[in-house]
Amino acid sequence: LDYTLLAPILKAIPSKKYYMSKETYDLFEEEDKHIAQALDQVQQAVDQYIAQKKELPIIDHDPYRRVNFFKLEQLNLINERPEMDFYITDQEQLVTTIKPK
Repeated sequence: LDYTLLAPILKAIPSKKYYMSKETYDLFEEEDKHIAQALDQVQQAVDQYIAQKKELPIIDHDPYRRVNFFKLEQLNLINERPEMDFYITDQEQLVTTIKPK
């Protein structure tokens, strides 16, 4: 994040570095930068999958709508699987790392 643009609004400059997912606008501290990068990669792949297949790339019968990386791999939309699970929200089909309740 460019703190110079936020400083007038925050009335301060953060002491830590933060990273934002360009696709979902989620914020992460520096040690979780890899999550923001993976989130962007998976969101782009999910969007492309939906555009091509007209369906969500979720694991069949999964009530949590977990992203099915195998389906994304079949269409060459991701090169490698992230080390964490991702879920598709009900709102705007955004990808998240937070498991729904």
